[in-house]
Amino acid sequence: MIRIRIEGGRAAQAEHAARQYADRYLGLSAAERRWYAQLRVDPYTNNEVLRRAVKRLARIDAAASFGVRFAPLGVPFAGEVRRALDAIYNEDPAVLRKRRHEALAGFGLSASEMEGFENALLLTPTRQTLLVDAVQGLEGVEGRAELLRHAAAVTAEDEIEVFLSSTCLLLHFHSRTPVARVLAGLRVPTAQRADGHVMVFGAFDDVQWTEDVAAYEHAIREALPGDAGVRELWLAGSASPRAHDALAQLGWETHDGVEGTLGCASSEALAGTAVPLGLRRSGRGPSAP
Repeated sequence: MIRIRIEGGRAAQAEHAARQYADRYLGLSAAERRWYAQLRVDPYTNNEVLRRAVKRLARIDAAASFGVRFAPLGVPFAGEVRRALDAIYNEDPAVLRKRRHEALAGFGLSASEMEGFENALLLTPTRQTLLVDAVQGLEGVEGRAELLRHAAAVTAEDEIEVFLSSTCLLLHFHSRTPVARVLAGLRVPTAQRADGHVMVFGAFDDVQWTEDVAAYEHAIREALPGDAGVRELWLAGSASPRAHDALAQLGWETHDGVEGTLGCASSEALAGTAVPLGLRRSGRGPSAP
């Protein structure tokens, strides 16, 4: 009897989470998607004023032959963002959700892990699409599903933005220098090459050597596997001279300012959008994990 009650409670919680997610993200009409596409804005923006305006325009659009159309803003999105947004703009949300579900099953996630990922409120459909596309781009890499498991567990807006940007760094690094596996248990994407080299990717604008950063470095180092070889830190932004020296003394090779080198979108490129797209760096610096 107790087991039945527990299982019934879990089922009710899962149903509530799914309904909450659907109410928030899956109610876009085709007319609304067309307006977001014209504006080149993420349809799942948390800008409520913009969302209400688009909803009103969509109603007018549906009720009459409303001929005014906005020209695209021409913002230079990263390729990953553009592909994700094109899918969001042009396809039914339920169809995209089904496709993502099938992809998640193919990555080896359990039913409960898939459920947690699909209903995580911080993971908008756009962010889910970006993450699923990134993991698909890591085909053949052991442990790639760890990126999805971690993303589903993130509870802070700034942390998920950093994680998405850092995943972009990993994906573009892999396209140039293949990695063998993604390591679990770290709060930023971390991978290992076949030769044992470990790469930690951090989408931080600026890294200063502080007590908090030193503690964070220690936690990362302790979480690395015993067979870790050369340790490399790949930063989107820059590390201070003091941080460079301290990291070198601890055995790190630091590569900073790599966003352009690896071909990811810069914060300046994304700053022209009407709202954050989820691939912008958090701006909180190195204290954000």
